[in-house]
Amino acid sequence: MSNVLLTPNIIMKESLVILENMLVAARKVNRAYENQNKPNATFKRGDTVNVRRPNRFTVSSGAALAVQDITEVSVPVVVNKQRHVDFTFPTKDLTLIIEEFSDRYLKPAMAALANQIDFDVLAEANNIYNIVGTAGVTPANFAALASVTRRLNEEAAPVDETRTLIIDPAAEVTLADALKANFNPTGNISGIFEDAQIAKVAGLSVFMDQNVNLHTNGQRGGVPLVNGAPANGSTSLVTDAWTAAAANRLKTGDVFTIANVFAVNPQSRQTTGVLRQFVATADAASDGAGNVTISVSPAMFFSGALQNIDSQPADNAPLTFFGTASQVYTNNLGFHKDAITLVTVPLEMPAGVHFAARETYKGINLRIVRQYTIADDQIPTRIDVLYGTKTIYPELACRLAG
Repeated sequence: MSNVLLTPNIIMKESLVILENMLVAARKVNRAYENQNKPNATFKRGDTVNVRRPNRFTVSSGAALAVQDITEVSVPVVVNKQRHVDFTFPTKDLTLIIEEFSDRYLKPAMAALANQIDFDVLAEANNIYNIVGTAGVTPANFAALASVTRRLNEEAAPVDETRTLIIDPAAEVTLADALKANFNPTGNISGIFEDAQIAKVAGLSVFMDQNVNLHTNGQRGGVPLVNGAPANGSTSLVTDAWTAAAANRLKTGDVFTIANVFAVNPQSRQTTGVLRQFVATADAASDGAGNVTISVSPAMFFSGALQNIDSQPADNAPLTFFGTASQVYTNNLGFHKDAITLVTVPLEMPAGVHFAARETYKGINLRIVRQYTIADDQIPTRIDVLYGTKTIYPELACRLAG
């Protein structure tokens, strides 16, 4: 019987199924672009695609019709993450059955890619301004999880089945121990083994992921104060009273509050009784006079339709930062699906190669290319994925420090 060689398309189809099944965080975020992707489209690293933000509506009262204008907003997402696994295998291995080939090459390769994609998705935590818990202390009880739910509720996140909490291995152990009296392994066994799901707690589907990111706070220094009240809708905050002339005063992802500036519910505009948290969206240094201009999210709206704080930050109001200077802590992440988007796009197919394929499965696009090199009698192979990640509704997410 003659040998039947594995084709690149067979290898790609098997790889995609393995990769999709290994993803954790990436399976739970918004993937709307999958339905917008044009057939046979190809992209290069650095290209930009436009992803439609999910529509959000307000509720009217009374019998009168109050038709809302629907304006679909697209968010640009740069597909700047080209990740690949590169290896070499001899031609004779193409005669293996797909299960054997998969075990030897595809499963370890896809495990590496899946972990990288999840890591990049979870890195979006630095764009999230809401954070609960205590920096450096692993969450260890129901109250920790419920605090994430409370913050999502205060931000009017949709209450549905797409609320997820991704935790690191340390939190998995402490929470499992704390909740073991209420945990039924028999009833949850399939979720644990098939989806890496631990349980559903406080309205959150809880998953463990080894790729939860760490955050390192800036060096801080001084007793920072607001320097001049910011305008309505401002995305920058001028501050002073820092220690003079030093880099890394703030790092992207640092969270702070401003005295007497409280968050409001985006629907009712009523104060939540919780100080509004802001996140630095860029690293910042202090000048020789101890001044720092902080790029912040969310924009500071204290009036109008987009109001998210109850009052204008006052001149000389002190800032209070989450965690201590230079502290490293874990960014466990709770979110509604629409908070973050992941876009994967098909790469261009190179010319002049004898073994190449591109396949799509559940919105994930992979490409394999194999080329003989006569100089060293080797046949290097690479499997590539090209994607972009972006936080599109940061108010629908909340970090849980650990």
